Amino acid sequence: MSFAPIKGRRRGLRTRIVLYTSAVIGVTLAAAFLWSVYNLRMVLQDRNDAFLRHELDEFSGALSDGRGDSHEHQDDPLELLRHEAAAGVDAGLLVLLKHDGLTEGFPEGAAVRSFEQAAETAEPDAAPHTVAVAGIAAGVRMVCVEIAVPSEKSSEKSGGKTGGKNWTVILGLPLTESEQTVASFNTRLAAGSALFLAAAVLGGLFLTRQALQPVADSIAAARRLNPADLTARLPRTEAGDELDLLAVTVNDLLDRVARNHEQVVQFTADASHELRGPLSAMQAAIEVTLQQPRSNSDYQDLLATMGEQCHRLADLVNDLLLLAKADAGQIELQRAPVDLADLVAEVVETYRPLAEEQDVSLETPASDRLVCLGDRMRLLQLTMNLVDNAVKFTPRGGKVCIKLAARDAAACLTVEDTGIGIAADHLSRIFERFYQVDESRSADGTGLGLSICRWVATAHGGTIEAASEPGRGTSFRVMIPNVVDELGSVAGQQ
Repeated sequence: MSFAPIKGRRRGLRTRIVLYTSAVIGVTLAAAFLWSVYNLRMVLQDRNDAFLRHELDEFSGALSDGRGDSHEHQDDPLELLRHEAAAGVDAGLLVLLKHDGLTEGFPEGAAVRSFEQAAETAEPDAAPHTVAVAGIAAGVRMVCVEIAVPSEKSSEKSGGKTGGKNWTVILGLPLTESEQTVASFNTRLAAGSALFLAAAVLGGLFLTRQALQPVADSIAAARRLNPADLTARLPRTEAGDELDLLAVTVNDLLDRVARNHEQVVQFTADASHELRGPLSAMQAAIEVTLQQPRSNSDYQDLLATMGEQCHRLADLVNDLLLLAKADAGQIELQRAPVDLADLVAEVVETYRPLAEEQDVSLETPASDRLVCLGDRMRLLQLTMNLVDNAVKFTPRGGKVCIKLAARDAAACLTVEDTGIGIAADHLSRIFERFYQVDESRSADGTGLGLSICRWVATAHGGTIEAASEPGRGTSFRVMIPNVVDELGSVAGQQ
């Protein structure tokens, strides 16, 4: 994997994170902006409505209490209303006074005339509402009320034109100032939001860079890995977070890969060495034989030697193929009830001639019939490998004993010998492939027998252990679970 694609993808991830984060912040800011503007408008509207209601109270109080700027106007409703209208105009209001079909607007001008047209359908005591008025872009907040004039306050000065008890007062508050306030608030808020969003983007870039730095370090460490050096490990954050857990997990994986790589390299080297031996012997024998004419007996001896080497090569290749398939998970055990006592008896009969030839006693103490669920061919291979080793490495006059017993719903197969034994520093490695305790005896086997035994035991869900004392012999104990009863059911299960 090249550097540029990795770097490009990392930058792409960083960019996407910043974009997603910025989008979320932007949407949040927009929602906060709209909510703030809405609430500001509501506050201003409530304040404007309160102001309009206060002014209406002033008009009602003027007629009820006779308040005026001079004593002569105290009993004239029209003058009192005009007086209040002038005060309202000073406060920025548009005022309409209606009585007996007559309308008077304050202040004079186009704005109040447009307001009069907009207020033609105004209903007394209606809730304050906003109307569109020509010449006032922001509109006008309007309220209308009907005021009853006490009969004693009816003015005779008006000649009956303003007499009567009810006056309609319509107040309008242009919303220009409110809209200017909202516009100023929007400008300030938009500028602040833009600055905050820019700061958030820059902060997101910085934080994303810091957050992804362990990933960048991990990529750099992974890039340094190669078959010649598998010691590089991902740096840990030591924070106990997900990135730290990922680094620990990947490092564990790299440890396993390194061990497996080392095993593969060693396995390849050992296999090459083991294959080279028989081939070199065959080549040397052929070359020596062909240097000069030989008799028929010499050629027969050569063919016999080559046959032995071919047999050894075949055994080695078969064992290598078996372990390779086992490692790849391509071997499926053919499980069926297996009579272990019958299997042990078969192995003993097979190796008895070899044991007698080497003056080794082969013993099998009597045991009850013991049946387990397993692959008979593989269990037979395991037992034969153990007995073969025991007979080979037991000196003349020695003894090999094969025991079989049931322990906690498992079959315990023990192969003991009185051979040369295995030193403690070798005992922990005897199940490794091609490991030879005594190099001088490497020609007696492929060095894969015990590795195959361990695989067979593990594949059956069991275990294999070795105990030894130099000069006093070695003992191998195999535990095979799933002992079955006479009906074929696993012991201990219903």
